[in-house]
Amino acid sequence: MPATDSVMFSIALIQNPVAQFASARGLTFMRPLWASWFSSIKDLLDFHYLDYDTASSLATNYSAQLAIDAYKSGSDDYVDIVALTARQVMGATVFSGTPDDPILFLKEISSNGNFQTIDVIFPSFPFFLYTNPRWLAYLLEPLIEHMLSGQYPNKYAMHDLGYHFPNATGHADGRDEYMPVEECGNILIMGLALVNSLIYDTSAAAGSVWSHLGSQSFDPNPATSAFSLKNLETRDGVFGLDDSWGGSTKGLKQARKWVTKSYRLWKQWTSYLIEFSLRPHFQLSTDDFAGPLQLQTNLALKGILGIKAMSQISETIENEEDTKYYKNISETYISKWTEYGISRDGSHAKLAYHWYGSWTTLYNLYADTLLCFHLEGTSSATSSPLQNSNNNQTAQRVLRSRFNP
Repeated sequence: MPATDSVMFSIALIQNPVAQFASARGLTFMRPLWASWFSSIKDLLDFHYLDYDTASSLATNYSAQLAIDAYKSGSDDYVDIVALTARQVMGATVFSGTPDDPILFLKEISSNGNFQTIDVIFPSFPFFLYTNPRWLAYLLEPLIEHMLSGQYPNKYAMHDLGYHFPNATGHADGRDEYMPVEECGNILIMGLALVNSLIYDTSAAAGSVWSHLGSQSFDPNPATSAFSLKNLETRDGVFGLDDSWGGSTKGLKQARKWVTKSYRLWKQWTSYLIEFSLRPHFQLSTDDFAGPLQLQTNLALKGILGIKAMSQISETIENEEDTKYYKNISETYISKWTEYGISRDGSHAKLAYHWYGSWTTLYNLYADTLLCFHLEGTSSATSSPLQNSNNNQTAQRVLRSRFNP
């Protein structure tokens, strides 16, 4: 056989239904999103083979851009880490819903298989902001729909949609894994990040280099999704491409439409943080392998950042009263947090307010930087511990003093 000849093999996983989901209309067997365009598996596979060259070209272009941007932030090793991470994140997801209301489901992998876990979505959301922010909206949608329907009894954000994929049957008894401050902070931070990704004036200012591509059409109907896939486009001879994500013409309109639909939930979660985040009681954080602990410094920080995020979510829909209220509380709390959580000599952050001699890595400052908050106290009061983490090899390896041998 000549060396120039090649043959293509495919391994296909066809999952129909994708999951059972406790949606607003009740327990629903969810079809895969592809079924909205292809009437049979054969039609899907025919398209797959005929579209291979186009899909391969788009994937190659994406991988090349990802490598360029990863190298700017790190090194050759970091390029490899990011390339692997991007594939792992997408490998844990499956598209469902309809073009009118798309959904992206996520299975918790390398763990217990929990379904749509908020504090698993959270460490992956920078990937979605970079690649396609609308996919982050599709990830949050089933959580918002389920909690908005009243099927979850607690006032804080739920940990996950179900104990094990593919059963997104919820937790009607409210006994999901107990991470109330963690999950409220996470979803509020991601909500604002999503809103911010929509609002930009020029293509250079877009958070994703692909966001500006496509039309600026907008459907003002409040009953429809702010991010539907009804109007797929053909560009450069390629069919089935998304329209633009946000932008100067429609971005703020999309953000307002999305926030308004579920605004009472965002307020509910923020109210919980106002009551319980400054001095968190005995509970888990996303470091659940460490077990529960009260008065966690890093966890309290996430809750305060969630309150601050809500002030800007409120600003998006021009609710001046809420904007001022949440802003003032976040500023008051961060001042108290500095007093409670930073060591007496100002050299480092404590693992817990009452645990003198302990220390922790304040990785929740990532949200402070991403959202450009720069809350008073998060820079000056924590500059020393961050510098110590950069200069101390042990600090780079150990998350916090609770596990320091």
